[in-house]
Amino acid sequence: MRLLSRYAILYLMATPSAEADIFVEAAATAMEFDYTEFDQNNAFIDDEQGLLNGRSVSIGYTSKVVDHVITHTKYDGQVDYTGETGSVSPQPLNTQTQSTWTETSYRQIWKSFQKHQGTTIYLDLSATTWNRNILPTTTPVASAGLQESYDWFSAEVGIFIDIIRTAQHALELGYGKFRNIDSTISVMLKGNTSLGTNDDTAIFSIGDKSGDRYTLAYRYRIDYDYIISVVYDKIETGFGGSSIIVNRPPTGINSTVTEPASNARHGTLSVRLAAYF
Repeated sequence: MRLLSRYAILYLMATPSAEADIFVEAAATAMEFDYTEFDQNNAFIDDEQGLLNGRSVSIGYTSKVVDHVITHTKYDGQVDYTGETGSVSPQPLNTQTQSTWTETSYRQIWKSFQKHQGTTIYLDLSATTWNRNILPTTTPVASAGLQESYDWFSAEVGIFIDIIRTAQHALELGYGKFRNIDSTISVMLKGNTSLGTNDDTAIFSIGDKSGDRYTLAYRYRIDYDYIISVVYDKIETGFGGSSIIVNRPPTGINSTVTEPASNARHGTLSVRLAAYF
């Protein structure tokens, strides 16, 4: 229900402008994933690094003054997990994390500021889910793994500056400032079969953080109806830590969970083809 309400909000805000043309854009994309967690003393807990493959599709309306664009993007793949066990005497732990990242966004772009070499301003609202499955391993130490799911909204405002703009070519630099909103995590707590307990899920809030987006984009107009783009984004963000949560499943077995603070430094590279109608 919550996911449907997110999409409904994004859809209702995308009201087309007068005299607007429709366009559809498809993209192949990849994310350079880099995520680090640390404790209250800023000491390292774990790090995840690797490449996630992705694809996206956008639909929008464009006019001389403003564009409205809705985009759905999905990444998935395995990344390397490097950390340590949570015991009194921590041991090194190396495994893989299966990650699936889905994002739906609405972007409004104001072009009234734009001249032959000028600027455009944008507002971006998005809803993101990151499913994180730290896989079990037996070497160098045994670990049962961990399944988590993160959900959050983001609100972003940014600017693009033309470096080059001709009838056929455009090179742009962009910067955006965003804030994560209503960030939550759900953690699958494994039951103890010897005690007859079942798996249970703890859902709780985690700290929201602000972030920065740096963009370099090249666009080439093939003809009047088609534009191909190559876009690189560097995103710096993360989450604040959570309070200690005591979960009480129906079995009566208490579990204590907490989410550490984190930093994320993701890079995305996409090749996009847009068709205008």
